[in-house]
Amino acid sequence: MEKDVTKLADKSSKNNSISAGFTLNKLKALPALNISRLVRMAFPALCAVCDTHIYDDGICANCWPKLEPMPEPTCRKCARILHHQTITGCCEACLLNPPIITQIIAAYRYNIISKSLILKFKYADRLELTTIFSTLLSPAFNQLCNPDTLVIPIPLHPARYRKRMFNQSSEIARSLCRTHECTPLYQPSLLERVVNTEQLGRMRRSQRAKTLKGAFTINHQKQNLLIGKPCLLIDDVITTGSTISEAAKKLLSAGALQVNALCFASAR
Repeated sequence: MEKDVTKLADKSSKNNSISAGFTLNKLKALPALNISRLVRMAFPALCAVCDTHIYDDGICANCWPKLEPMPEPTCRKCARILHHQTITGCCEACLLNPPIITQIIAAYRYNIISKSLILKFKYADRLELTTIFSTLLSPAFNQLCNPDTLVIPIPLHPARYRKRMFNQSSEIARSLCRTHECTPLYQPSLLERVVNTEQLGRMRRSQRAKTLKGAFTINHQKQNLLIGKPCLLIDDVITTGSTISEAAKKLLSAGALQVNALCFASAR
């Protein structure tokens, strides 16, 4: 590879070509793999967490082991970690007060690594991280998504959307649907956020539930799509489950058959 590059550079220099030493024709003649390597040499990728130089897009070897998958078993209704497997697959709290959601899967624990990924994605305009999120969520997506499932991201209020310019949950959902060839079932505007709630991060569960009450509504122009269909809500992180619960409540009351949820990380 290095010999090929040197030969091309020498020839280009003699022919008074571009300063980098490659004519356009010579560059086109290189195999695609070699071009990819050259691009990586000039513009190395960075770890999505710590910004260390790495060969390809993703997470470096130092950060990768620290991204903790959720251990098994977990409660299928709320994604809490269980001390042992139960017959119902649910924790005691969900048995005593069953949530309306059918199943929640959170792929990773909310730790320093997953938190860094989420914060960079949401607040640092790192849209290139979409591919990493969708790749890591792909196995769980396959488990929860049937051919007739409506894939619905947790929406942002329009005011917050205008400020951020994108919805991280929508980007993940769109990428998952495109990868799994079910784009027609991707419904980013079916569920709408009509209350611009305060930041929920520091609120207790009861405060969150109260703040989120009435925060969502159904787009009436698309409500017919919802009737009798299973739905899959997509969000980045689950903390108390109040957001997902309120969204699921609205979907079920409008005619959805059942509602599942998929989150990248769980802080429960």
